Amino acid sequence: MSFNPFEKEDFHAPNAEINTTPLVDVMLVLMVIFLVTAPVLEQSIALNLPKTASVSISQSKPVTVSITQSGNYFWEGQEISKEELTQKFLEVKGSKEQILIRADSQTQYSTVAFVLAEASRVGVTNIGFAVDGNN
Repeated sequence: MSFNPFEKEDFHAPNAEINTTPLVDVMLVLMVIFLVTAPVLEQSIALNLPKTASVSISQSKPVTVSITQSGNYFWEGQEISKEELTQKFLEVKGSKEQILIRADSQTQYSTVAFVLAEASRVGVTNIGFAVDGNN
């Protein structure tokens, strides 16, 4: 037995593979940091939100669309169907008339959403909501 360090029996070639364990550890730590800080960053955004106040309507009399609790539609006090509502929106599309939506407080959201979707689809954009100012 000899003490030569370069003998074939004792000589091991260097490992040519990259050790990925530290890389995986660093990636996991970064992922945990991002998961913890992301919700905090989202909630701490400083915004200057608009204040609620009554706004006077520029027109003397807007077009009123009323929606009852049962889901019936009324255009200026006259009951109309969904198809007629779309037709009425097409008629006022080019004008500068304001549409005022008056919905019962117990009306389903889907009924009001239909009115907004139809107005948007047709191209009517000047829409407001009538609310009771007495809390």
